[in-house]
Amino acid sequence: MNTPLVIFVAFVLMLGMAHSMQARFNEHDPRLYNANRDVAHNFRFVAETVAQRLSQRSWDAEKKAIGIVPDDDMAVACVAFIRFVGDIRNVGMEEALADSGFLNVSSAAQIAYMANLGAVVTGIYFAGIREATLGGEATGKMDELVAAGRQCSELLHMPRWRRLVWKLIQKIKKAKNAFNTKPTDTGQ
Repeated sequence: MNTPLVIFVAFVLMLGMAHSMQARFNEHDPRLYNANRDVAHNFRFVAETVAQRLSQRSWDAEKKAIGIVPDDDMAVACVAFIRFVGDIRNVGMEEALADSGFLNVSSAAQIAYMANLGAVVTGIYFAGIREATLGGEATGKMDELVAAGRQCSELLHMPRWRRLVWKLIQKIKKAKNAFNTKPTDTGQ
């Protein structure tokens, strides 16, 4: 086995850099591409849609699971969640959630907000995947999505210890691929 490669991979994993080895699409923007920003660009639409769903109170499964959450609690949950997302300080997610006040909102309001957020994102996925097809024909990405869903199901059926081993192996593979991938010339 190539010892320098193993040391490098371990170093990359230790620093958490394997995910950051990505393309830069604009020579004037120093940031590397990150799919999280794709989601962030849709936040206003998502937040407005969640608020609309919450005001309609038409989801029977939510009512059965947690009952009807008072409007005042839902309003506080919405404000706190938006405050959380807008917190751009360099702090962890848990600290940002706590500072926003979201964790101080009733559990029922937290669950209702997150359930509706999940429903909205699911609707976006549902519509988006249909827009990602060409004339009703699945693209290569469709196979990747189906494989990711199958993999998720398999992971959830694994004992926890096997999931941890699987995640470690995936990180090593990702670091190895990042190390072996040659940068592409954009021609600019």
